[in-house]
Amino acid sequence: MTNGESSALMAPSLRAEALEQLLAERGLVEPGELDAIITTYETNVGPLNGAKVVAKAWTGRRTTGGLCAREPSFRPPRSGQ
Repeated sequence: MTNGESSALMAPSLRAEALEQLLAERGLVEPGELDAIITTYETNVGPLNGAKVVAKAWTGRRTTGGLCAREPSFRPPRSGQ
């Protein structure tokens, strides 16, 4: 098995951890810097933030009832369903 084949079989989290360790060992990046970048992405930039923006656009009351109110084919689910 070649090195490329073995890395393809590793779980993504293990590959990320190995890469982080290698970068830190070679002095290319401080572990704290990577943690700060990851935290920024998770809290300020990541997909969750984008999902919140889209949800707000669909349901927001500041914009004439949100996009849901302007889309005649949209039927919100009734509570309890």
